Amino acid sequence: MKRFKMKVPEMSIYTKLVLAFLIVLAPLFTLSLSMNYSGSINVRKEISNSMLSRVEYYLSSLETEFERINGIKMEYLEDEDLGKLSIASAAMSDIEKIQAVIRVTNRLKLLQTSSAYIEQASAHIPDIDRSISISSTSREYYDRMLQDEYKGLLAAKKNELSPLVHWEDKLFLMVSSPYPDSVFTEKTKMNFMISIELSKARIVESLLKFVGSGQGGAFLISDDGSWHVSSGQEVMIDPFTKMYTKQKGEAAAYDAVDSLTVGGETYLSTARISEKFGVVLITYAPEREILGPIKQYNLWYWALTISSLFVIIIFSSFIYRMIHRPLKSLLFAFKQVEIGNLRVHLKYSFSNEFNYLYVRFNDMVNHLNVLVHEVYEQKYRARSSELKQLQSQINPHFLYNSFFIIYRMAKIQDYDNVTRFTRYLGEYFQYITRDHNENVNLQTEIKMTRTYGEIQALRFSNRITVHIEEVPDSCEHLIIPRLTLQPIVENAFNHGLEDKLADGQIIVSFTMFEEYLQIIVEDNGDDLTNQAITDINQMLRTNDADAATTGMINVHRRLQIKYGEQWGLQCMRSRLGGFQVNIRIPLKGGEDHVASFDCG
Repeated sequence: MKRFKMKVPEMSIYTKLVLAFLIVLAPLFTLSLSMNYSGSINVRKEISNSMLSRVEYYLSSLETEFERINGIKMEYLEDEDLGKLSIASAAMSDIEKIQAVIRVTNRLKLLQTSSAYIEQASAHIPDIDRSISISSTSREYYDRMLQDEYKGLLAAKKNELSPLVHWEDKLFLMVSSPYPDSVFTEKTKMNFMISIELSKARIVESLLKFVGSGQGGAFLISDDGSWHVSSGQEVMIDPFTKMYTKQKGEAAAYDAVDSLTVGGETYLSTARISEKFGVVLITYAPEREILGPIKQYNLWYWALTISSLFVIIIFSSFIYRMIHRPLKSLLFAFKQVEIGNLRVHLKYSFSNEFNYLYVRFNDMVNHLNVLVHEVYEQKYRARSSELKQLQSQINPHFLYNSFFIIYRMAKIQDYDNVTRFTRYLGEYFQYITRDHNENVNLQTEIKMTRTYGEIQALRFSNRITVHIEEVPDSCEHLIIPRLTLQPIVENAFNHGLEDKLADGQIIVSFTMFEEYLQIIVEDNGDDLTNQAITDINQMLRTNDADAATTGMINVHRRLQIKYGEQWGLQCMRSRLGGFQVNIRIPLKGGEDHVASFDCG
């Protein structure tokens, strides 16, 4: 049985060189990438552990300070003077009351100065309707009891399980008699209440010192989210609080650093909860600040990798240039000769075997050029003569029509229109006879076509109107053969609209494409059949010189001679119902170019 082998596409030498270098260096790249990835994971883990340790240490320090304050405050539950003032004030003399108040005031001073976190220490005594307060500014108050504060703190304390109470945007540590752990109800009789207002400014200051000088932040927030103290932007609190609430059921505290994107910035965040005081400490910092060195290292790694690839490509290109490129250029030059391009010339800057091959090839091409020179020149002269002959066939046809129009207007003594017509006619023939140039720019051709339209409007007594759009700015100076557009418009007058009694239309528009400009000439004639369009397109596809007997076919032939066989005219049914001619003119082209290759 005959075996069939799959044919593998052959790769170029350059591709093989690049692949060979990549295969050699791939293990090194893989090992380096693995080491880089492993190192990044370890460093990130160490940074996460450091953040967790700092948060735990700060929260532990804060708990210790609050417990110390709370412990000092608890001693006031057994204060003898507060007990007398709250229970036996009626049996005390005025001097005894004053002395008791002074002693309580001094003890509150000691309590207030015992910690930088205490903003104000107060004792509220309902029985004598008085409050004693000491603030951080050393101001003393002994006045009627602050009923709003007392009732508000009492109501807030009923709903709080922790010693921390938030009321009127203030934070308090609460102690009430008679029993510190008693359950408060509406009927509970309070002998006195000691409230310690914590300084939010001091807490924010400590949070700022904890965060440092970066762009991160930290905030304390109650476990139920009812209050918070923040060191950073307020807008950052809500998204981080939602993240904590979402994971609250999973663990009492975070064991890892989490990522959260806010406002297009990715932050690393961690949180710890204080069960004793019912608060959560949440910190966050931009990932680019914390992991910046790792990303910088990764960036340098990829920069080195890409640079290595560039070195491989450059080195392979050097080998390709020295060996494969000269062979490829020689092969391409032979292909050009095969298709008839005898103007190929090879250049080589080095004196080696390729230089000898290139010199011999150039000599061979020059010899072939000598052999075909006479035939080529004869062909060129024949084509140039044909172009001039085709162009000259248009002018007499238009001239015959023009004299006939003047004859008719003079016969009916329409001297005003004779004057206008002869002026238009003079301008037009001045245009086609003023020099010997066979080519004009498109703007000039359009101007003369408009003049021709005025001439024909007089001829048809304004039964037919010609509308020509403005030429695209980039195409105003496009060079085209003289009398390219006018014969097409004339054909529309003579064959499409000559029998139309009214409302005849000829529209000239322009459509820009990447490689060419399309000029569209269309009319609203009534007599054109689909078979006629087919016959005209067949005549345009015929290269027989004897068929060039009409202005439209002459234009098509001249465009093909100048630009090539793929350009010229296309005919179809107009959207107006009549005939449409598309003139396709390349934006670049019409010239011969000599192919030259420099392999040095």
